[in-house]
Amino acid sequence: MAWSAGLMDVNGRRPKANTVGPWVDGGRGRSFYFGSKEAGKQTNVYEKGVQLFGELDATHWERVELRYGNKLRDLPVDMLRRADDFFAGASDWHQKMLAEHGKYAEGEGVKVRSKQAIQTVKAEVTRAIRWLTNTAGASVALAFEHLGQDAFLEILTGRKLPGRLAKFSFQEISAACASLDTQVFQPKVRSIGLAH
Repeated sequence: MAWSAGLMDVNGRRPKANTVGPWVDGGRGRSFYFGSKEAGKQTNVYEKGVQLFGELDATHWERVELRYGNKLRDLPVDMLRRADDFFAGASDWHQKMLAEHGKYAEGEGVKVRSKQAIQTVKAEVTRAIRWLTNTAGASVALAFEHLGQDAFLEILTGRKLPGRLAKFSFQEISAACASLDTQVFQPKVRSIGLAH
């Protein structure tokens, strides 16, 4: 199998793989997945003919689908214009699949954003929200409660990002905010016990 032989490796690393369907006794309607949804690049090789025509399919039609995600990657719009180039850029195996079907494409990969950058934006968002909760929270609550919705929104609308976050994209900041555990930012309530 191409995966076991290392033909689907990228930068010397073997992608994760899993199978779906009856892979014993000549089963039909199988899928082979390699790569990772979490990392934003996964390929599914499956028996399309069986999917369309049932187990008695005589076409032996197999389909290869490459799926890119934007969680850890910035996906260029050129992917829509030059799909073959980005398919070929996924790995040597992908380029070989195109060549076997009479297509040649310049391989163009889509790099993963560095983990450090992802962790950095999450850290900066955490600091900003923690400051809001611990330092400005009481004032924000006062304004929200007593100024009315229009005045409150006027204070907040059109503000620049905090300086530490200005270098990050809207998507990066949104993803970092969505991944935060908001329990961390709950103000601590102190109770005072009275001795009797």
